[in-house]
Amino acid sequence: MQNFRTRNKKYIEDNFDLDSFKEEAQKKYYRKKYQKTKKSIAYINVLIGIFSIAIALLMYELSNYYISLWRDKNVVKGADAIIKDIELDPAGGQLPVFDPEKPEFIPKEEEPSATEIAAQNDGPRKASPEFAPSISQYNNDDIVGLLKIDGTRINDLVAKGDDLEFYLTHGLDKEPNVAGSVFMDNDNSVMYLSDNTILYGHNMKDGSKFHDIRNYNLEGEHYLDTHKYINLVTLYDNTLWEIFSFYSTDISFNYLETNFNSAEEKEAFIREIRSRSFYVDDMEVTTDDKILTLSTCTNQEEDTRYVVHAKLISIEPMVK
Repeated sequence: MQNFRTRNKKYIEDNFDLDSFKEEAQKKYYRKKYQKTKKSIAYINVLIGIFSIAIALLMYELSNYYISLWRDKNVVKGADAIIKDIELDPAGGQLPVFDPEKPEFIPKEEEPSATEIAAQNDGPRKASPEFAPSISQYNNDDIVGLLKIDGTRINDLVAKGDDLEFYLTHGLDKEPNVAGSVFMDNDNSVMYLSDNTILYGHNMKDGSKFHDIRNYNLEGEHYLDTHKYINLVTLYDNTLWEIFSFYSTDISFNYLETNFNSAEEKEAFIREIRSRSFYVDDMEVTTDDKILTLSTCTNQEEDTRYVVHAKLISIEPMVK
């Protein structure tokens, strides 16, 4: 039996062009290689495009964050003049109180906005015009105060929204912002102090907002001795508070009651928050005292918070 080469000798000799065959084979090889390379390049370009968009978005968010941080610092720097010297008053000053029997009484849920108050200034209490530049700067009538703790980086304007969610993720300009804002519990009253005024802020790794609250827990008594007073100036009052309790807790403990139904209920609350404190002193805190609470995440275990409580030791109306 003849083999293939012998049987097809004439065909091979007459018709087979080895050089053409090699050339065609090389063309097919490079064509396939080109197609694979083209697909790889397209895939890489898509990845580069996605990566570039992600980087651009990240840079945009970071630039917005640092621009807003820079602006906030400059606005607060200008607003610092609002904080006036206030003398320590063991009696706590003359505290404005609700009187439902008086015709000028306004229920909490019907309080006018900051802009309405500033424009009309005809409510039962006169609002300070000193916050007008900040309200105008941000075009935000949710701004109700300024919080400062000397010796810390806590020096922020305070907003009060309609819920506890918005200012967790929005700056004072109401634009999305990972740092959020320092804000007051929406169940608190600005015009008249609640039993427990609650302020929230993020524990930012760059040291802004409520980051320094952690130092009360981490450094303890020494830090408290040098950072025991809190200034809170609102549209109506210049207030000074002294810290008496600080601790960390999970959210199963309810320290967020703004008003209490009875003296017994408030007394039990005071007893509980004092018993949780990392440092116990002999400061007297009674059911007649107004309390200020600062709350922030620990950034450690999920749903855990650093909490600071202070009692009102002095108050002066912003407009006399």
